[in-house]
Amino acid sequence: IVRNTMPFQYLVKNLAEFENLNLVFGKQNVELLETYRQLAQNSGLNVLRTADISEQVFPTMRHWRENVDVHREELQDLIGEEYLMQFIRACEFLQRLWKEEKLGYGMMLATRNVEPGNPAVFTVNSQPIRGESSPHPHLPQRA
Repeated sequence: IVRNTMPFQYLVKNLAEFENLNLVFGKQNVELLETYRQLAQNSGLNVLRTADISEQVFPTMRHWRENVDVHREELQDLIGEEYLMQFIRACEFLQRLWKEEKLGYGMMLATRNVEPGNPAVFTVNSQPIRGESSPHPHLPQRA
């Protein structure tokens, strides 16, 4: 989630880092938690609770880095040194964004009333995600 909006100057100053995030994790459209709440409500859900769990999720990036250190040789063989360095750089930038309270992670608990006889099909009314369909087009394809 976007925790605090970022001034245009911040985005320009860090453009290379954001481009690297797109390369490593795929292009994403990230919104404020309140925006996700509104999308859910507009789609017919009863939002019971939202929570910013950024602090609880923050250690994940440290664990990613520890796993890189432990499995470096295997990862280099699997994805190559260049992509591995891009991944490390992306993790470091994500950590910075978390510490600066710019990005984070949120959860939402919601319910939906389903009438008897109607299938429990659900569609979120939202803007399409911009970007490529494959988040990792640069990785070697497995046979």
